[in-house]
Amino acid sequence: MTGAASWVWTLVLDWHGGPFYLSDRPITVAGVAYDPVLDFVAFEERLDLLPDAPGEQSVGVRFDLGQRLRELLALGADPRTATGVLRLVPVDLAGAPLAEGRLVAVGGLRQVVWGALDAPGVVEASIGREDQEETPILAPSAVIDRAIWPTAPEVSLGVPYPLVFGQPGWTGVGGALRSGTRIWWLTSSGTTPILGLVAGHPVTATTVDVYDATADVWTAVVPVSSVADLAREWREWIASYGGDTRAAFEAAGIGQEVFFGVDLDGAIGGLSVIRRSDLSHSPGLDHELYATWGAGRGLPEVRTGGDLLAWLLSRSGWTVDQGRTVAACRALSHEVAGAVEDGDTTVEQYVQDVVLPVLPVTLARGPAGVYPVVLSAETLDADPSFALVAGENCEAIGAVGAEDMTGPRGVRVSYGWDGRAREYQGQAQAGTLPGSGSVVRSTTLGSRQLATRGAGGIEDIEGVFVRDFQTASRVAVEQLRRLNFAPVQRSYAAPADRVLELGDVGTVTDAPVGWSARRVLVVGREWDGARWLYRLAALSTV
Repeated sequence: MTGAASWVWTLVLDWHGGPFYLSDRPITVAGVAYDPVLDFVAFEERLDLLPDAPGEQSVGVRFDLGQRLRELLALGADPRTATGVLRLVPVDLAGAPLAEGRLVAVGGLRQVVWGALDAPGVVEASIGREDQEETPILAPSAVIDRAIWPTAPEVSLGVPYPLVFGQPGWTGVGGALRSGTRIWWLTSSGTTPILGLVAGHPVTATTVDVYDATADVWTAVVPVSSVADLAREWREWIASYGGDTRAAFEAAGIGQEVFFGVDLDGAIGGLSVIRRSDLSHSPGLDHELYATWGAGRGLPEVRTGGDLLAWLLSRSGWTVDQGRTVAACRALSHEVAGAVEDGDTTVEQYVQDVVLPVLPVTLARGPAGVYPVVLSAETLDADPSFALVAGENCEAIGAVGAEDMTGPRGVRVSYGWDGRAREYQGQAQAGTLPGSGSVVRSTTLGSRQLATRGAGGIEDIEGVFVRDFQTASRVAVEQLRRLNFAPVQRSYAAPADRVLELGDVGTVTDAPVGWSARRVLVVGREWDGARWLYRLAALSTV
């Protein structure tokens, strides 16, 4: 906050008879006088460059309610039911607030301690959110079931409605077709299949190419249409009716069109299907069919890696900082294509095991929730947002520290997943690979040196949702850079009005260590009561 002479910690506590307005120094905000009974908060943030999951967001607080605590406890109030909003408020030289302040933590009080013999009015706790960590991508109830689809063949029963995004199986104009996503029969008449499920949601594709792996037959340009998602629309009604499902539908005047795939007027949501009658041959109920998505995409809102990450985070059990997420995901323009067909897959697992290893991002957790920080060349090479000069507008703290160079000499990305063959159709690489004789290098941030300085072996990445060679090559270069990012770091102290955020990119000039406008990334910060302490990682060696 420009003009800030200092910062004051404030805590608004919502508890029995509250709210209570507490601070570490006397302050009045929006006409409310805060009670200066809050201890100084030890606050520190770090950016993990290679995370498996976003770090916990929890901040410890200590405050003295004095006699009020004894009175509240006597009334039956439980400190574990309290929630708090912790902020750093910028103030001028006179101690007057310049703004509402920066949100640092919000949530319920956890790990609460109170009633110490030497401090009977003191409460110690941490503030933070408790996120649900396991959220299925596919709804557990959205499966092919005879209660909903009474004529579904035995082989389809229990199969989840698949999630499809991008254009699985399509290699581009002029490329060879490959099998994309599995098609399952929803309805039949005797031994004749009628309606095939291609996605458990509306899609942008109007047609797909269908491959019958059992008969080795392709049918091009098969129309895709929609039917009502009966599992969603009629579940409660069926449960309340009981008895024979087909008879129940017929009694309600819905009729056979439900089972044979005629579109329902006013259908909400819907499943995406094909009809056997549109195929060039007559497959049996036991035939394996696959859809190749050459004329449109799956999920309408997902085209790029950024779209996919934002979509997944919005459906995760994590609290998400939507503003930062949207801004970061705009930079992730990787073309993606894939499907989720396993009903046991959770959003969190998919993000950590499938998405993060491919995209140049790390997940951070701030007071407003989880958000991605982009570490791509384009982002890190952007115009610097700050410039520090040691001895002028900041002070160097301690020595320069450097991590060992233990990253890989090369990165190999497998791409182009074939659903029928259950294998990848191609590879792209960056760096030096044994026997290849070829080197692909990025030309910025000194990563042209990565292939020679890497101390490890070859990193193999499974690009399950990477569709084409261009995207796979981009992933290989980005991951070579990220995995070989062995930071050279130094800490600097800056005045109260110099506020930098985690992930900001700027420059530092520090003559004693040979840095002249050295490009750096903010990877840590804390407020020590009088100034900001920043941990900066140098991004280049040239």
